[in-house]
Amino acid sequence: MKFTFQIEKIKKIQIDENNKYGDFNTVFFNKDVLPEEFNMTKKYVAGVDIHTRKIFIYNKQTNDIVDFGYFMESDIEYDIYRLMSLHSCQLILNDEKQTLCAAMRCLNSVSFFNLKLELQKTIVIGDKLNFPKPHPVAVSFPDEKIYFVGSCATPDYVYCLYYGIKYEDYVPDVKIFVFNWEGEHITTIQTNGNIFRITADKENKYLLGLLSRNNWTTTDIVKIPLEGVLKK
Repeated sequence: MKFTFQIEKIKKIQIDENNKYGDFNTVFFNKDVLPEEFNMTKKYVAGVDIHTRKIFIYNKQTNDIVDFGYFMESDIEYDIYRLMSLHSCQLILNDEKQTLCAAMRCLNSVSFFNLKLELQKTIVIGDKLNFPKPHPVAVSFPDEKIYFVGSCATPDYVYCLYYGIKYEDYVPDVKIFVFNWEGEHITTIQTNGNIFRITADKENKYLLGLLSRNNWTTTDIVKIPLEGVLKK
């Protein structure tokens, strides 16, 4: 299905510099982990260690950390730095379902883990996994396609924002793949704009996204209705 965006007008809000927050929900890790791309719930913090690019789950109640090695196997040999780039991903965690979803940036796939970080299922977008060719200089893959660039979730569904183009290309439209927490593909939403961030209404009535216009020069907030699109 394809939707026309409902553009929301942006209102200005005056910042009160004197309004200071009180107590913070501070998390102290019990080992040398510097998280990037992390997702926090009531019980856990799931993240990607910026030093190693490995996935970890931190239990805020017990202070235990479970981490996971590089799980994508390929006939292409990557050195350690390119292997780290290969496993760049967006993480979404569900406490109740005891499930972690990793949407891959450099691979056309989405993987689901339990909270012991045991791989449960991998979904490939297309006929096969497209492993990027190592760049002669860069540790990333600047000449290859990027795939999943953002994700969000509700208690029922995971929404994964998919590009499938090379980094320098402008994205005229994008797809949003919708899965349930068992890793089943529910539907694919075809949009008509270059969205680069999304968030979901908890009752799955709509998505909100940031839409880039004129090749990243302006940004709008857009609303994508979901009524009649999803089924449980």
